[in-house]
Amino acid sequence: MTPFGWRFAGALSGVVMLPLMYLLVRQLTRRKFPAFFAMMLLALDCMHFTQSRLGTIDCFAVLFIMCMYLAMFRYVRMSFYHQPLARTLVPLALCGVAFALGCATKWICIYAGAGLAVLFFYTLARRFAEYRYASAGMRAFTPEEKKIAQRAEREFPRSALLTCLWCVLFFIVVPLAVYYFSYYWQLTPDGSFSVRGVVELQKTIFRYHSGLGGDTHAFRSPWYEWPLIIRPMWYYSGFDYVPADQVSSISCMGNPAVWWGGLAALAYVLARAVTMGRRDRRYIWVLIGFASQFLPWVLVPRSTFIYHYFASVPFIIICAGLLIDDIEARDHRLALRIGGIWIGAAAVLCAMFYPLMSGLPFPRRFAKYLRWFHWYNYR
Repeated sequence: MTPFGWRFAGALSGVVMLPLMYLLVRQLTRRKFPAFFAMMLLALDCMHFTQSRLGTIDCFAVLFIMCMYLAMFRYVRMSFYHQPLARTLVPLALCGVAFALGCATKWICIYAGAGLAVLFFYTLARRFAEYRYASAGMRAFTPEEKKIAQRAEREFPRSALLTCLWCVLFFIVVPLAVYYFSYYWQLTPDGSFSVRGVVELQKTIFRYHSGLGGDTHAFRSPWYEWPLIIRPMWYYSGFDYVPADQVSSISCMGNPAVWWGGLAALAYVLARAVTMGRRDRRYIWVLIGFASQFLPWVLVPRSTFIYHYFASVPFIIICAGLLIDDIEARDHRLALRIGGIWIGAAAVLCAMFYPLMSGLPFPRRFAKYLRWFHWYNYR
């Protein structure tokens, strides 16, 4: 319970997100440069930097969300027709553990669970379609195809049932147990650690969050403003502790090169998902992940802030990685040029806004040049 203790774990989680981002994009693209490119965009994102240095829990939730989707993306690439059933259960188990830890951290991970469920049942539906195809057309297959088809016909009912039963354990029983026992240290001292005590606390939490209405907060920002960075969050103002000609500030905002570029990449991925369809399902997978973290906020009536977009940022960066991957598939040098320019622009903007993100005192005159958004109002 010290400043170091509160901040070290958050900073560490911010660091761990970088190799996770590399693995996520590498899992989807099978190429190194798009994965490196996406990792660099995350490293240079302003919100990632700010949130990882605070004593708050958002960075842990986003870390667990990235772990969930890394495991689920691995699972959707597998099939119990081609790998042993036990092997396909490993990524599901890891995904369930990450989901359990995420839900015990912050409720936004429940949104992620909806995306995971869509991906899982979507994959199971594909296995069922393969099973029906095998049952209907086995005579037209080559000997090798017939062997796989026979296995599909034989394996699907048993494998699908066992997979669903294990998922009840991974995604329901384990998360409920972890969530319940996460309140042990909080509720034990006053003797309220019980199922009833935990349920009552959930009601209190829900009443509090559902009651955060009104338009009075200076940095309140609805969901449609977040991708454009219209109203960032101001966490700290150190005007009283620096000379009159200097500014000290900690703000929560996105790197324009990362967020605006990522928004364009998201539009590209949406277009590719429509045109490619079943030929390349990666675009659909990423869109499901983004939608699960972003769309629920459209329905939330309470006051919201730009940091609620934090869990969506990894997915727009993944979209940028997919865009670079498609360019590299056509022209490797062009991908290097575009990726290098994109990373360079993100690095320049990160350096420009660094004083506003870090609390570092810097000249007020320079701060005025950074008034890109109307919320800057230096005295």
